[in-house]
Amino acid sequence: MTPDSGPSAQKPTVDLVMQGGVTSGVVFPGALAELGEHFRFCRIGGTSAGAIAAALLAAAECGRQTLRRDGAYTPACQAPFGALGALGEQLAAPLHPGQTGGPTVLEGLFAPDEATAGLYHAGRAAMRKDPAAAVQALLAWGSGAARWPAPTRPWRVGVCAGRCWPCWAAAGARP
Repeated sequence: MTPDSGPSAQKPTVDLVMQGGVTSGVVFPGALAELGEHFRFCRIGGTSAGAIAAALLAAAECGRQTLRRDGAYTPACQAPFGALGALGEQLAAPLHPGQTGGPTVLEGLFAPDEATAGLYHAGRAAMRKDPAAAVQALLAWGSGAARWPAPTRPWRVGVCAGRCWPCWAAAGARP
C-alpha cells in the first residue's frame, strides 16, 4: 500500500497489531509517529507493552480525527502523533538527569519491591551479559533470609517444589 502525499490528502487506512516486550515499548512511539504521517489507523491491538502502545496510538488517532477539517487532514492533525513520538524519547531518557549508563525512565516505572529487588538486579545483569554481577545479585538475594518470613524463604520454596514435583509430573502424565 502506498500512502498519498500532501497533508490534506486522504490517508490510506491500515490495521495494526503489536507484540509485547519492554524494548518494543520504547521503540513503538517513534515508529508509530512516523507511520501516522502516512496512514490512518482503524483497528489497533497488541499484547503487554504492545497493548499500551495500541492505547496511545488510538488516543493519537482519535485526536487526529477530532482535529480534521472538512474531512481533510491538515498539518495540525499531526500534533497528537508528534506528542507520541516525543514519548519514546522521554521513556528512553536517564531516570536521573545528567547520569549516563544508569536506569532509564521506563525502568524506573518498573522498580521491584524490596523482597524481589535482588532477583530483579540479577535478571538485569544477565540481560547486560554480566554473569559475575548476576551471580553476585543472586547470592545476595538468596542469603537475605532474615528479611524473608519463614514460610517464604527462597531455599524452602525450592525444597517444596522439589518434593511436590513427582506428584505434579504424575498428574500431568494422566490422560
